[in-house]
Amino acid sequence: MITLRPLNIWMVTSEASPLITTGGLGPAAFGLSMALAKKGHKVNVLVPQHNQYLSQAIRHGHQLGRMIEFDPVKNLTIRFNGREEDVQVNSTNIYSDAASSGTLRFTFFDDLRGTRFGSRNIYGYPDDAERYLFFDQAVADLILGFFPDGT
Repeated sequence: MITLRPLNIWMVTSEASPLITTGGLGPAAFGLSMALAKKGHKVNVLVPQHNQYLSQAIRHGHQLGRMIEFDPVKNLTIRFNGREEDVQVNSTNIYSDAASSGTLRFTFFDDLRGTRFGSRNIYGYPDDAERYLFFDQAVADLILGFFPDGT
């Protein structure tokens, strides 16, 4: 029998249940992430920082009788659209249910003003492509910061 060591998995998605979903992507991202966590892997779900996500995370935690605390990960400065932009990065644990040890780490991204995602809906804006390219660049820069030599 082969025993695999637990992996650190980074799931990057625009939506994830139980926080926010518009169709099938949210439940699929959450279900896959939770299944991996229940197998013993450390899973970090990286998502845009919509206010709906944050309030839903708090509501979900209260429903499970758990306190949800947001930890600032670090602020990034990324190069985007030919200029430097600051990015806020916050993180918290999300639990699958009150009795489960299945835990996901959620990491949220937005600009410092909170104008790219903040109080805006998930999709439906003329600048959606730019908003999600900003998110992708911030995620890439964060991950490269953890692995600066590419290993």
